[in-house]
Amino acid sequence: MRVPTTVRVRVLASTSNLGPAFDSLGLALDLPLRVRVRAEGRSWRIEYRGEGADLLRRGRSHLILQAMRRLASSTRSPLPAGLLVEVDNDIPVARGLGSSGAAIAAGLLAGNALAGTALPPSRLLDLGAGIEGHPENVAASLLGGLVLCARDGKGWDARRELPPAGWRACAFVPDRLGRTDSARRKLPARVPLATVVANLSATARLVRGLLRGSPEDLLAGTRDALHQDRRLASNGPLRRLLARLRGGGMPAFLSGSGPTLLALLRSGSPAERRFETLSLASRISGRVMLLDTTRTGGRTYTA
Repeated sequence: MRVPTTVRVRVLASTSNLGPAFDSLGLALDLPLRVRVRAEGRSWRIEYRGEGADLLRRGRSHLILQAMRRLASSTRSPLPAGLLVEVDNDIPVARGLGSSGAAIAAGLLAGNALAGTALPPSRLLDLGAGIEGHPENVAASLLGGLVLCARDGKGWDARRELPPAGWRACAFVPDRLGRTDSARRKLPARVPLATVVANLSATARLVRGLLRGSPEDLLAGTRDALHQDRRLASNGPLRRLLARLRGGGMPAFLSGSGPTLLALLRSGSPAERRFETLSLASRISGRVMLLDTTRTGGRTYTA
């Protein structure tokens, strides 16, 4: 098998949890991360442009490079001693829009091509979830569309469905950063049975709403009893904005671990304008982004 010397990868952002479906549902959003990897020199270098360029570490610890090394180690397949990794990123970093999952997915796809391993998406997902600690963002970036994730023995199984046509993800992206690891530390190790039942019931409505494009099911299905209140406990303005959005009939939720708030709304509907008006009136420093859902998964191009 011919191993390429240059690989280009394009993966997309994602939202996860969608309210109650903790670590189980992800949805790809049309906001790209582009990576070009070229074999050259005797060391690995990374050049970063776009969102998060001033925040991310560019050395050996970068997630794209971590993912490439994890793949090479797992398959015992060598990668070139020298690599130039050029990154062009449109995904807000540390905001709950899957920037880490996208970086991991991009690194795995690039490493898979450069090492000539041809691992299937299921194996790449297992490697990616092992790096990030949960599967749904990596799965959405790899596969596109709506992904339903579940444990399958020791690994992860992800099933892809097409998102409903004519819907858009309206996101309010605060300037304040969020961290998944610190957000997870706020969550209890054990939860009451009533909480489990509430989230399972809501998730059933959520999946129905996503597959049918049903506003009534989406509003009921994005109700969460497990993690959002705990994650927003110290952020009163954001908690109140979420309540206002939902009180206005919008199926709004904390995207991933936050701090982005997101609502799934019909494209071009008056609800989109209400979402923007309420978000900007909150006086929380941030921006509104209207993002298309997408069925497109990760793409690899070689030369």
